[in-house]
Amino acid sequence: MARALTIDASVFVSALSPLETRGQESLRLIEALRDIPRLVILPTLVRPEIAGAVNRLTGDQDLAREAADMEFLPTSTLYVTLDQKLAEEAVELAVGAGLRGDGPPLRRDPGDVG
Repeated sequence: MARALTIDASVFVSALSPLETRGQESLRLIEALRDIPRLVILPTLVRPEIAGAVNRLTGDQDLAREAADMEFLPTSTLYVTLDQKLAEEAVELAVGAGLRGDGPPLRRDPGDVG
């Protein structure tokens, strides 16, 4: 089996939303996972993140639950519990790799509203 990979919840939500600007790219990636012999490693937190996002976007609780089941993933998917040590490693990876969110720019001080 080739190297393992992990995918952010936003990619799954993007693939499910026709309104997302990169939705087609996300969908192609997820569809390709079925054909590529890779271990997909996901934190268990990805499921409630997807459920919450789909519910907010659609207002459809059944669809949110269905999306969170993640049945479209290959059988070589491993869910891991995000403990404190793993969370710290993820923080360092995100900072070191310059990972970004697709939301608006953040203020350095959340109390700074001006």
